Amino acid sequence: MIEMLFSALFGGATGLIGTLVGKVFGWLELREKRKTLVLEQAHELALFDRQAELRQTELESERVLAETEAWRSARVASYSHDGAAGESYRWVAAVLRLVRPALTLTLLLLTGWVVMRVTDLGLRAEVSSQIVYLAAMAVAWWFGDRAPVRR
Repeated sequence: MIEMLFSALFGGATGLIGTLVGKVFGWLELREKRKTLVLEQAHELALFDRQAELRQTELESERVLAETEAWRSARVASYSHDGAAGESYRWVAAVLRLVRPALTLTLLLLTGWVVMRVTDLGLRAEVSSQIVYLAAMAVAWWFGDRAPVRR
């Protein structure tokens, strides 16, 4: 009878130990699953970040292409407009060809005159900054638009 009592007690204790061992292993398994899930999510976040970077690069490239296409379209439209005017008198063409050089020369001479003649420093600074801006724009326009054509 005592053997039965010990058997019942030890059997129950063994069952409890088995349950505890099962719970401990279940807890360890859950902890490993969580670690794996965290690693998978970190990997997915890194992939999403990389995809966002690639999309940003792609959008920047698309923007540059759109700007280039808009510039090209404007230039083609400008050439088409100039070509649609037809033939003009020779003196009109000569005057049109002289506008840019005359403007550039006038602005450069005006810049030199302001630097040499105006004595009021406030007025000199204001006027000279505006004239220098216009002269620089004219020179850049003149040489920038007449750049050699690449073949």
